Amino acid sequence: MMDPVAVIGLILLGFLIYKVHIVHLIGEDGLHADPWLFRGGLFLTGIATLMVISAVAHQKAFTGRLLGNVVFRTIGERSYGLYLYHWPVFQALRHETGIALKPHEFIAAMLVTVVITEISYRYVELPIRERRLKESIRALLRSGPGELRRRSSFGVIISCSIALPVFATLSLVTADYKANDVQASLDAGQDSVTDVIGALTSSTTTPTTPSSAPESNSSPTTSYVPPHYDVFALGDSVMKGAAPALADLGIVVDAVQDRQGKMGADIFVQLKELGVTMDAAVVHLGTNGPMSQETLDTMMQALREVPRVVVLTSKAYRDWTDSNNEKIRALPATYPNVTVLDWQLVATLCSGDCLTADGIHLEREGIDYYAQEIWKALGR
Repeated sequence: MMDPVAVIGLILLGFLIYKVHIVHLIGEDGLHADPWLFRGGLFLTGIATLMVISAVAHQKAFTGRLLGNVVFRTIGERSYGLYLYHWPVFQALRHETGIALKPHEFIAAMLVTVVITEISYRYVELPIRERRLKESIRALLRSGPGELRRRSSFGVIISCSIALPVFATLSLVTADYKANDVQASLDAGQDSVTDVIGALTSSTTTPTTPSSAPESNSSPTTSYVPPHYDVFALGDSVMKGAAPALADLGIVVDAVQDRQGKMGADIFVQLKELGVTMDAAVVHLGTNGPMSQETLDTMMQALREVPRVVVLTSKAYRDWTDSNNEKIRALPATYPNVTVLDWQLVATLCSGDCLTADGIHLEREGIDYYAQEIWKALGR
């Protein structure tokens, strides 16, 4: 009778795991909070979980025997420890969040986590859960000289379980702030980037008061002269990290974190409408989300009068990377002024310490290499 309830609950949980996220990608608009998480997602998760629990707790339910096998039960009893200890172990191995572990690193991290979890389960969690921690300590204190080794081992475990959280807390409180390699690179590039649209639009009109007219009749008059750039570069956080090296070459750089391809296309359209001209343009977008052919066509139409346009492919480990790069590589067939710098390939030829741990952003040697490859693609 209750088995169908458990099956429905499990199917619902599987669907919610697949469908509901903290953030998700919305087309070309980037990552956004998933509205369904707090508009029924968490509630339905609770309902589905109750369905499974109520069903498997029934004495005659087959799903209870199935899900209550020794493997699942052993993992379930230690699940909180696995959840609790895996994070510091993984962080100690990779030093910063968001870095995917290699298969052998993941296996090593899980083995360490399992060992720590088992020790915690046997010597900390079970005695507390069974209300026998005091009795265990008293028994050890009353034991004779023959139990010295066991007493010492237990003392070491208890001491470590107390000392480690205290040490971790003190370390966090007293630690100096240190940006990771990616953030340090972006911070260093901040002074070398320009918000071109903001700078241009803020200077399009200047209020003036003619001396021969009453002050009440004054009106703003346009004093904006469309600028001309030798080389203008537009990109996302990868380009922002290299902005100092690009600026040293005389390139005007407009690059920000998390910029989507659609945003870049809109900027080029605005520049064209403002009458901005340039001898060359560099575009490096597509790291943070998919780019449609329509977006690329809009961008290239806005740049069709620019003699040379260098478009870089992306080097990232994202679902949309290959699709974006395929579209970018096809651009020269339709737009003769486009030169493709295949950064996905060229980046692998950089010798030395070129990329940060995420395999996307640039280290010091990678910054110089990136700038020089762009300079060569421009034919300079």
